[in-house]
Amino acid sequence: MEVSSPRTDPTTVPPMPRKRRRWWRAAFVVLVALLGLVLAAPHAIAIDAVRARIEAELRRELGVPCRIGQLGFSWFTGLAVVGLEIGNPPGFATERPCLRCKRAAVDLSLLPALQGRFGFDAVVDGLEIYVEQDAGGATNFERLLGRRLASAHGPERSRAMQRRDLGALRVHLQARGSVLQIRREDELLESLADIVCSVKKGFDSQRVAVDLDTKLMPIDSTQLGRLGLKVAVEADTGAVDATLSTAGLDLRRYEPLLAALFPGQVSELAGVANGAIAVRQPRPEQIAIDGGLSVLNPRLSGNLVAGMNVHSDRWTLTPVLRLRRAGDTLHVVDADRFAIDLGWLRLRGLAASATTPVRGGADVLALACEIDVDALSALGGPGWLEATGGKVHGEIGIPRVWDAATLDGLLERCAATMHATADTIAVAGLELHQLEASGSLRDRQFRFDVGEGLLDRGAVRLGLQVDLRAERLPSAITLRWSGGQLQPAGVEVMRYLVPMFAGLDAAAADVSGQCDLELALQGPARAAPGQNWLQWLDDWAGSGKLGLRNATVTPAPAMAGLLMPFGELAGDSGHGTAGTLAIDSFEAPFRLERGAIAMRAAKWLRKGKQIGVSGATRLDGRLDLGFDLGALLRGHRDGERVLQAAGGTLPAARLTGTVESPTLSLPGIGDLLQKVLQQDLEVQASDGLRRLLDSLRKRKT
Repeated sequence: MEVSSPRTDPTTVPPMPRKRRRWWRAAFVVLVALLGLVLAAPHAIAIDAVRARIEAELRRELGVPCRIGQLGFSWFTGLAVVGLEIGNPPGFATERPCLRCKRAAVDLSLLPALQGRFGFDAVVDGLEIYVEQDAGGATNFERLLGRRLASAHGPERSRAMQRRDLGALRVHLQARGSVLQIRREDELLESLADIVCSVKKGFDSQRVAVDLDTKLMPIDSTQLGRLGLKVAVEADTGAVDATLSTAGLDLRRYEPLLAALFPGQVSELAGVANGAIAVRQPRPEQIAIDGGLSVLNPRLSGNLVAGMNVHSDRWTLTPVLRLRRAGDTLHVVDADRFAIDLGWLRLRGLAASATTPVRGGADVLALACEIDVDALSALGGPGWLEATGGKVHGEIGIPRVWDAATLDGLLERCAATMHATADTIAVAGLELHQLEASGSLRDRQFRFDVGEGLLDRGAVRLGLQVDLRAERLPSAITLRWSGGQLQPAGVEVMRYLVPMFAGLDAAAADVSGQCDLELALQGPARAAPGQNWLQWLDDWAGSGKLGLRNATVTPAPAMAGLLMPFGELAGDSGHGTAGTLAIDSFEAPFRLERGAIAMRAAKWLRKGKQIGVSGATRLDGRLDLGFDLGALLRGHRDGERVLQAAGGTLPAARLTGTVESPTLSLPGIGDLLQKVLQQDLEVQASDGLRRLLDSLRKRKT
């Protein structure tokens, strides 16, 4: 029997060897298993045990309650966290967390990652941040992250993060519907809502751009404003381009914040701000500020502004500056376009090439200054400045270079000049007309001079110098007033220099005449610790000269008997009564020392009779003065007999008490008169002497 071999089909594939078939089966099983693990990984991350473990780690690390509602991962949508909440540290509010997030998702682009290029997309919805500050000034975030942030931003860390090459990184972060609230001691200071923020950076670019826009929620007003911030940073060069813009920003929302910073100093803050400020830093050492801000109907009042109510229709701020930084030093390169207009005050930068009085070299930045005195008075300034037509023009020189040393010795580096004019200034019943004055500040020496002016129709010149280098500010005052008209309002000051004015009240004084006054004083402008105003005035000293011409005064009741009963002996019975005192002239050189105004050779000329005045008036008002009335008796027969009996000199009339309540004591000459009358053996004895004696007896009773 013939056995034939099987026919071979050329299209048939030879069967795989048994060993190879087993290897492929094993590889397929492994591949399926790996794929299953990859597909199952998101579910493994999402399991509750992983979420609970992460919550526990957060609580341990932060030391506060933490919660994660859901945790998920998908190869298509990335990592997602839902319902994240981080509580406040102890000592802060428990009804609000420190941070709450409705949902956050982060996705990494896989294909670029295989090539070493990382692209991240992140979306944050419903982020709520609550910043709380306690009475000591610490915030919940400082307590929570303070030490960690300090270590993360140390010098080594900062240097390591500078100028990184971020070309292989792409970022697109979006935050939507976020909220930020800031409180101090549970009082709401700021509330931002509907915050929309994006952070973008593309592949092969070093530019990181941040764009933020938010609504300013009403706090104590119905004004709803907006705030925007755009920032672009070049990671390789450090260049920064930032713009802060605002629309309808109600300043009343910051009144509690200002009141917290300055307790008891602010009673009102209001106004609506609009505008944009741009800051550009093309290089680390170069900074440029541009843009402008206007504030409609601004208002600021309280002790912070000397009790005034500072307001205007509009404030305009144009802080255009070019700066250069070198380490901790900041140099103002250009301020030509810098300008501030507050309505009553205007400041503007002057070109570096301009020649100005305060220009002391290239290191001085000059600003032109203008003050509308009437507008300042309308804000609640001193009432005597109201409707004066006053204007102040000048220049201020400040350092171009700023560092810690500059701030410590700012006055030493500042200079200023000013020129002031006013039509009329009325203060304390005195009127100053056609004022023209100048002032300067240089090398911590302040000087102010009134070169021209009329004070109550008399030419006046005033000089003031203050040395700002010493702690108590040594000062010098000079005054020259010629031909001024005496006014009732001035008697409260004049009665320290004119004894005949003692006891007069400015509201009812009857006084007239012309006045000349020269004065030169030196003393400290600042009182020593613990000194009252009288002790402070005790440190002042100087001299002067007062002159009255063609003056009359109706004396106070206590002074009415000054010339009684000597008037009849002097042949002047009318002016020896309680009527008007005539002062043809009064010359009183004086000296201020140890809290008293001393007169040693004052002369009162009255109807050809010269009355000497000497003594002192203390600054607390106490009087100790004497009147030499002997001249009233000279040239008269009976008067000469009295003087002869007194040995040629009449005892002085004493003025004591105070400038408000004087006490007058006439010389005790009763015994002299009695002696003269006894010696008179003539039948026609002097009636004048008898009447004088009777008058003195009546005054004693």
